[in-house]
Amino acid sequence: MPSKVGVKPFILEIYSMNSNVSSIPTTIEDVLLSKKDEDEDTKVNDSNNDTDDTDDIVRAGKVALETGDLTPLVKEELKYTIQSRRLQQGKNELYVSFEEPALGELRPDEIEKIEKRREQNRLAAQRFRSKQKSLQSVLTKKTQTLEVDNTKLRAEIFKLKAEKDELNKKLQDHLKICPMHNLSWNFSSGPI
Repeated sequence: MPSKVGVKPFILEIYSMNSNVSSIPTTIEDVLLSKKDEDEDTKVNDSNNDTDDTDDIVRAGKVALETGDLTPLVKEELKYTIQSRRLQQGKNELYVSFEEPALGELRPDEIEKIEKRREQNRLAAQRFRSKQKSLQSVLTKKTQTLEVDNTKLRAEIFKLKAEKDELNKKLQDHLKICPMHNLSWNFSSGPI
């Protein structure tokens, strides 16, 4: 049973099925080298499905070595596990092909529907852009009025601070010369 975690048990199982391999490769590099040696020895292009399967394993091994990702090898392991279970159950092998479906001619009503949808999309996009522009102009005007108000308020703050400083100075000058400054006034009681 192939291991779901590592690569080595998978490689050992696949190559242990092949009866004409004398030593079992233990690493991906060994598998690739043994495959290269087999190809050089046989140089026969037979239509046997085992050769295609081995090529898939080698291709997945090369990709795994180049990228450092074991996903291609795991996919191949899963594919062979499914195939072997199907064969054990007496079912035929599964052949998967990914062919693009042929695109046929569109009917006039389909073309009309597509054109109508495009026109609606175009109008919706125009409305959206128009709303965005108007919102942008409203926000720009609001920003400008807030900046003007802010400038006016800052000027008023500056003016009030200057007035406060002037009044404080006048008070200090007055307190220096005022003879009544040192007298204590009692406003809570009536006349003395």
